[in-house]
Amino acid sequence: MDEIDQIREAEEANYQVAKTHLGNSVLLVEDLLGLYKMLAEMVKESGVKPKDEIVTGAQFLLACRYQLTLGALASLRGHLTDSFSFARKAIEFCAFAARVKKHPHLAMVWLLAGDDDAAYERYREKFGPGKLFPEDHAVLGELGNRYDICSKRFHPSIYSVASHIKVEPTSTELNMTFNYFELLTSA
Repeated sequence: MDEIDQIREAEEANYQVAKTHLGNSVLLVEDLLGLYKMLAEMVKESGVKPKDEIVTGAQFLLACRYQLTLGALASLRGHLTDSFSFARKAIEFCAFAARVKKHPHLAMVWLLAGDDDAAYERYREKFGPGKLFPEDHAVLGELGNRYDICSKRFHPSIYSVASHIKVEPTSTELNMTFNYFELLTSA
């Protein structure tokens, strides 16, 4: 069997074990996904004209839902470190939404960021972490702390590699193995 198929099968086994251990608590993720779906429907049905900040807000909402789905799935499959990348992006989208709510003109900065290099640089200037997570804002400041934790686990640092690399020193050598994910056991 190919390595990719072995990983896929082990992920499915992890998923089943996680669902068994978590029981009905997994339904909380489904409830949250349902809430996101309901919010998206409310935006669609509201009759509010599609202003720039409404369009970006809806995109941020849908992007958060996507990140939640993939992050939960990564966790249930045993890819705990990988789930931090999804959490980080979801946090960032929440902060983008807060920034656009406070400064509606920034919606177009975000929407036009792909037009050219200058537009992208303007986007980076307006949506950098220093602007997204002001310490004097209780909720955004705390989101910034969580963003930092996720960033450590997501970037190619010792924090992200540590959970994948197993080092076993012997008297003559250092044996290292790479683990794709945490293997969950049914016990």
